[in-house]
Amino acid sequence: MSTPQNTSAQNENFYGFQFPKWQRKSVKRRMLEQLRSSDRMTEDEAEQICEPWSLSMHDRWRLYRYWIFKHREQLERKIRLYEELYNEVSTDLKRLQETEDRILLGNATVIGMTTTAAARHRQMLAEIGPSIIMIEEAAEVLEGHIISTLTKKCEHLILIGDHKQLKPNPTVYNLAKRYHLDLSLFERMVTNGIHCDTLTLQHRMRPEISSLLRHIYPNLEDHPSVFDYENVKGISTNMFFIQHRNQEETDEQMVSHSNEYEAVYIVALCSYLLKQGYDHSKNHCAHNICRTTAQNKEVNEAG
Repeated sequence: MSTPQNTSAQNENFYGFQFPKWQRKSVKRRMLEQLRSSDRMTEDEAEQICEPWSLSMHDRWRLYRYWIFKHREQLERKIRLYEELYNEVSTDLKRLQETEDRILLGNATVIGMTTTAAARHRQMLAEIGPSIIMIEEAAEVLEGHIISTLTKKCEHLILIGDHKQLKPNPTVYNLAKRYHLDLSLFERMVTNGIHCDTLTLQHRMRPEISSLLRHIYPNLEDHPSVFDYENVKGISTNMFFIQHRNQEETDEQMVSHSNEYEAVYIVALCSYLLKQGYDHSKNHCAHNICRTTAQNKEVNEAG
C-alpha cells in the first residue's frame, strides 16, 4: 500500500527527473521565463527537424513555441469563421425582429417610447410615419433628441413641459455652456415668442406653498379643492423651513451630495408624523423627496 509521500515520489520519477525542494522555485522560474518568451522557430527551421530529441533544450523550447503559434493560428481562423457566421445570423435575426416590430407598431394607434429609443429606431419610425408626435417633459430633453424623432410625415409636434424647472443635462458641461446645449427646443421656442398654452390651475399644493411660486408663475391659480386639505397633525403650521449649519458631504463615486444631519432629522420627523394617527390603509404616510441620489441613500440608511 502506497502512502501520499510515495505517490508523489512516483509521479516525479515517472517524468524522469526529481528536484529537491530548494531547486523547485528556480526551475519554476526558468520555465515561466521560457513560456513568456516570444522566440520561436521559423517554418523552414521546423520543417528541417527529423528528430526533436536531438535538439538542444533551447531549440526544443523554440520548437514548442512554434507549435503553439501554429495551433493558435488555426484557432484564430476558426474563431473568425464562427464570428462571421454569428454576425450573419445576428443580422438576420435583427432584421426579422425589426420586421415583426414594424408590423406590430404599424397597426398600433399609440406608440410610446423614450427619446433614446426613438433615435435608435429612427428608420422604423420613418417607415411607419406617425403624423402626430407628442413629447413629455420636453423642457428636459436635448434638442437633438427631439429633432431625431421627427420624420417627413410628421404633421403635428406637441411639446409638453416647463422650461422654468429642470433643463437638459448634457454630458460635457463646457460644451453645454459654450454652445447652449442645455437649452431645449421647448425653451427656445417659448423664448422666441412662439405661441404656447399654459396651464394656470393647480390641484396639488396647499395655498401656503403655491403662494411662494407666484414670482415664477404670476398667473398661477389654486383649485378650490386645495383649500379643503386638513392641517398636518402634531405640527403647529402646515409649512415651515428648517435652518442648520451642518455641512454636506460629497460622494465622488456617485457625483452627488448628502447631509447626514438632514437624513437623521427627516427620518425622525417622518417617524413622528406617522405616530400622529394617520391611517396607512388610506395612503396617509409621510413622504420624503430627496434632492440627490446620495441623500436618498443616506435617508434609507438612517431609517
